[in-house]
Amino acid sequence: MRVPARFFALAATLVLGTAGPARGQDALVLGGGGARGIAHAGVLVGLERRGWHPDLVVGTSMGAVVGALYAAGYSPDQIWRILADADWRSLFTAPAVSMGPRPPLHPALRLELGEDRGFDARGLVADWHINRGLVRLLFDAGARSRGDFDRLPRRFRAVAADLATGEEVVLARGDLARAVRASLAVPGAFAPVPWEGRVLVDGGVANYLPTSVARTLEVRRIVASDVLRPPAQLDADDPLAIGLRGARLIIRRTLRDTLPPDLLVLPELPPAFPEFVFPDRPDFLLEAGLAAGLSAPAGASGRRDRAPLPPPDSITALAVETSDPALSRLAHVAFRGLTPGTYDATRVLAAADRLYATGLVDAVWLTVEDLVLVAEPARPPGPVGAHPAPAPAGAALRVRVEPRARVVLGGAAGYDTDRGGRAWGFLEGWRGLLGAPTVFNVSGTVGGLGRRVSLEARRHAPALPPLVWSAGAQVQEQDIRSFANHRILGVAEVRRAGGWLGVELPAVAPERRATLAFALEQIEPTEVAASGLAWGPVLRVTRLVSASELLGPGTLIEAERRWGDVDYHRVRARAVYAGATRALRFAGILDVEAARGDAPADALPALGDERGVPGLRWGERRARNRIVTGVDAAHRIPLQGHARVRLRAGVADDETGRLDELDPWVAGGELAGVWRTPVGPLWVAVGANTARDWRLDVNIGREF
Repeated sequence: MRVPARFFALAATLVLGTAGPARGQDALVLGGGGARGIAHAGVLVGLERRGWHPDLVVGTSMGAVVGALYAAGYSPDQIWRILADADWRSLFTAPAVSMGPRPPLHPALRLELGEDRGFDARGLVADWHINRGLVRLLFDAGARSRGDFDRLPRRFRAVAADLATGEEVVLARGDLARAVRASLAVPGAFAPVPWEGRVLVDGGVANYLPTSVARTLEVRRIVASDVLRPPAQLDADDPLAIGLRGARLIIRRTLRDTLPPDLLVLPELPPAFPEFVFPDRPDFLLEAGLAAGLSAPAGASGRRDRAPLPPPDSITALAVETSDPALSRLAHVAFRGLTPGTYDATRVLAAADRLYATGLVDAVWLTVEDLVLVAEPARPPGPVGAHPAPAPAGAALRVRVEPRARVVLGGAAGYDTDRGGRAWGFLEGWRGLLGAPTVFNVSGTVGGLGRRVSLEARRHAPALPPLVWSAGAQVQEQDIRSFANHRILGVAEVRRAGGWLGVELPAVAPERRATLAFALEQIEPTEVAASGLAWGPVLRVTRLVSASELLGPGTLIEAERRWGDVDYHRVRARAVYAGATRALRFAGILDVEAARGDAPADALPALGDERGVPGLRWGERRARNRIVTGVDAAHRIPLQGHARVRLRAGVADDETGRLDELDPWVAGGELAGVWRTPVGPLWVAVGANTARDWRLDVNIGREF
């Protein structure tokens, strides 16, 4: 039988009504719980509406994330919006891998190797997005408090665990963002965090609901939010719920406090909802937390929120800590111009993003420390009889850069009912050579109507991070199918072999990349067409959109020119607008492409491609000119899936002229179910178009 939340409110009223004299402040304790911990943000909103304003916040794991934001001065409503609007998919996405002059790809599997000891001691989940997000949210509060968590608008404690001993570690000062990161470092999933001679992991290992930590600080009352306590009613018919209940019972054995909190808030969450699945729209978690918080008795803390401390007047010194000299040089260049100068959190975070954009770092931790002038030598006592006291001398910005693994391998695989199986992989390593980080990469793809292998060297410009110079060689074969009445008539092959020199400018937030390269290649089409040596420039600008796996790729501008035996040029522009409402994700697209001259078949656009007109096969209706426009919309369905509707209209024609003079337009629609899997999206779709073509397609894995 489930115990209603109002029961706990009544019990809390009795306890609080008989409480002894106040010994200190009110404390709020937020327990661990992974994705379920998002409900803590709703609890905060409800508690404040009921008059609760705690002076101290203690958090473990996801509770440390929500608690740190609250302690840093974010309002409950702001925290709600931060968690509701977060792109949880991208937070766990591995960084893109360069594929030479082709668009970069995100691997589904990524393994980091150590220098001489096999697999590196890092997590399975790429955590640079999380590290960056924590710093962006908490750096300014940490800088104002100078690393003392008691000087935040609300006092704060993060709870982690010592990986060597399993002991609880309470963090009360230092880098605020890094302390939170240590508290949520789930062993095996995320890399552990070194901290003052210890290696720290998720605090839930030692104390998932750290009311005992609050009790040691002699607070008056303790309010705790627990998102892992199993309901009283046992659901014996749901295997997933049974398994999760068993795991949560084990976690509860880490409780160190034998006394109950003065008020226990229990959001009523679905028992079968797992801690490790972060939903696209976590509104149901937030609403459950809000309902539980509103069921609390009225609070009477009488606390007035403390205003944040003033920021440092100026930054007068810069200190960079990293294990690689070449990376240290990049960091000094990225942050130059900030010291000496006025403190500006926005400029500091922008400098950190320049380092993240290189793809060479897992974390850029930022702290601000006061500098103090050394007191003058002793003088004879004056009228007051005291020596001059040390005086502030501005502040120092300390940048701790954690490099990514020296060697990384990974890739992805997929299958669809039209092209069959496909796979790609890469092996990449980097070293500091002649004062600059240099990356070496070998990658290859097979299946999906093509094969490709490339070798690449990328040298980061030490004076202009994140600018990268690149050079490489590749061999590529593409199978071009010809169709009639939706049937395959034949397959021609286009082979390219050559190399390139280029320059690239990547960026984050949003993820985008600009590439300019000069290519020299031998082009050998098997069909009757020009062949031979060709050379010329390639320009590409890409920008990803939120939920690109669901709604498709983002904005693209692409142009290439070839001279020589195969003389042609090609341009493409794809504009995408993406948005979201409470229930829907949507995107609008306009894609225009044209090729001229002796363009081989692999340079000609087609109406049938990954985001083309539904009902067509890959490469169908290939011509020199193509226009595609349409919309996508996706709505949540059970099992963390989405129902997606895709509408398209397009035309492909070999002639130029006005739109009304082109071949007849083809319109189509598609209905698909899309679910996330460890190897990429799984979707089952049925599509049809006005040319009376229709298809049932099944795909698993990312497109490439």
